[in-house]
Amino acid sequence: MAAPTSIPHTRPTPEGTVFDPDATAEFDVDALAVEDQQRSLLVRVFSLVALGLITSAGVAYFAVQNSNVYENAIRHSIGFQIMFFFEVAVVAFISKYMTNFTISMAWIVFIFYSAFNGISFSLFFLWLPPSAVVFGFFLTALTFGVMALYGRNSNCDLGSPRSLGMMIGLGVVLMILLNVAFGHGNPFYATSFLGIMFFAGLTAYHVQDIRNLEWEFEDDDATRDKAALIGALLIYLDFVNLYMLMMRFAGQARNQNLRNR
Repeated sequence: MAAPTSIPHTRPTPEGTVFDPDATAEFDVDALAVEDQQRSLLVRVFSLVALGLITSAGVAYFAVQNSNVYENAIRHSIGFQIMFFFEVAVVAFISKYMTNFTISMAWIVFIFYSAFNGISFSLFFLWLPPSAVVFGFFLTALTFGVMALYGRNSNCDLGSPRSLGMMIGLGVVLMILLNVAFGHGNPFYATSFLGIMFFAGLTAYHVQDIRNLEWEFEDDDATRDKAALIGALLIYLDFVNLYMLMMRFAGQARNQNLRNR
């Protein structure tokens, strides 16, 4: 690697490098390039999370339209249990091997996993209107998509606390406006709010991990796509892990209630 280049009397700004005669400290141009690449990586991750959520919403909507899916799930509890444990197995497999995937395999796994979650989540949330689950996916995808466009056009750091706070605020505003416009009830507010808060929180948690992916992959578009896919999978996998934890607690509470009767 070439030696870092330093330029005197300049300073970095969100708009780029500017000349400042009062600036005495020199800075590393290579470090600025890495920061720019990390910002670009976060934009790609946000875009892919939006794509994954849109895929989940589309598949969940298809499942909603096919009422037999829900009737069979209710009648045959063994199928419900098989899907639950298959979800656990998929999470374990992707968590262990995702860094070894080729780029094409990473794309296939990401799309498959997003589609599978559309079916599994719409079944697991049977106590909610299925359309509310679809709407929660859609609204969270819309929030990530708008933030990705904002990050691409403004060149801001989507991983900063300010940007993450802006994302939550944007999601809440969209949630209120769309739910009021469509006359939705409380379940739609619940799925929308939980989706926004969970994904925003997980993004904040994984921001540094995602930035570090920039150092692990070579400097070309193809491997950056792989880094972005892994970053999006990190967020999605943790979302599913949180959901599994909620399901476990819900199951324990249900069993306790049955024993008390």
